[in-house]
Amino acid sequence: MGGDNSAHYKWTFLETASTGGLKAVDTKGYSERFTGYFETGPGCTATVRWESRVGSSAGPYATIASTTMTTSVMNVQQFAGPIQWIRPYCVAKTTGTLTATLYGN
Repeated sequence: MGGDNSAHYKWTFLETASTGGLKAVDTKGYSERFTGYFETGPGCTATVRWESRVGSSAGPYATIASTTMTTSVMNVQQFAGPIQWIRPYCVAKTTGTLTATLYGN
């Protein structure tokens, strides 16, 4: 996590072809503006989204941003809150590296 009044989280998806959401983080009280980055490595393509919900981390989640990515690119998405629980979700992915990073301030 970042400084006292910021949020910083990083997730790495499995290098195999995969789908699904990674562990959600509770950003309540840290930030109201967020920047999310997805990055694919060589040979990896993916359809990804950022999801959020309030209350409990146990779904269902709403999609707040989504994109389809080609190999070796970075995607930047910004969204405003307040947002409580947030997680990266992979709809479809080929083999290779896929990371997600979230900054809030």
